[in-house]
Order: sequence, then structure tokens, then C-alpha cells
Amino acid sequence: AVQGPRVLLYDVLGALGSRLPNLGVLGRAEYLS
Repeated sequence: AVQGPRVLLYDVLGALGSRLPNLGVLGRAEYLS
């Protein structure tokens, strides 16, 4: 149940990553780890 919203959050961070590279990299690192 928690995994769903979390994935959605990282998806949003990934989208923001196109504008804010730092957040994009951080989001990917958290998602992959």
C-alpha cells in the first residue's frame, strides 16, 4: 500500500528532474536503492 504512493512521488520527482537535475538524481538514487 505504501509502495504505490511512494512510486508516484518518485515519478513526480523524476518529472521535476527535467527542470531540477539535482532532485531528479536524488529521486532516482532513492528509487534504485
